[in-house]
Amino acid sequence: MSIPSNSRAHAAADLARRSIFASVEIAASPERVFRALTSQEITNWWIRPGVFNTTYWTGDVRLGGLWRAVGTGNGRPFTLEGEFLEIDAPRKLVLTWHSGGAPGKPTIVTFLLERIDWPRVSR
Repeated sequence: MSIPSNSRAHAAADLARRSIFASVEIAASPERVFRALTSQEITNWWIRPGVFNTTYWTGDVRLGGLWRAVGTGNGRPFTLEGEFLEIDAPRKLVLTWHSGGAPGKPTIVTFLLERIDWPRVSR
C-alpha cells in the first residue's frame, strides 16, 4: 500500500476531552487496510529505519484478544500491547494501546475505515 501524492492527512487534538482525531486517505480498500492492521504486516508500516523499528507483532484478533508489538525506538527497546475491544471487519477496529509494563490506563484507539473514490489523474 502507498499513500498517493494527492492524499490528505489531518489531525486535531481536543485537550479538554483528552482525545486526538487523525484522518488519512490511503490508496487501498478498507479490506486491505484492515488486514494489514490485524497482522504481522503492520510491522512494515511502523518503521522509520534507525529511529523507530517494529520487528515483531502478534495478535489474537477477536473480542478480548490481545496483541503485542516489539521493536526499538531511538535506540531503546519497546513493547506495545493491548486488547481488541471491537471488531467489525473491515469497517471498524477498536483496541487499547499501552506501553508494556508502564503504569497508567491504556489509550483507546479506534480505526474507522471507509472506501472513497479517488479522482483519476491524467499522465
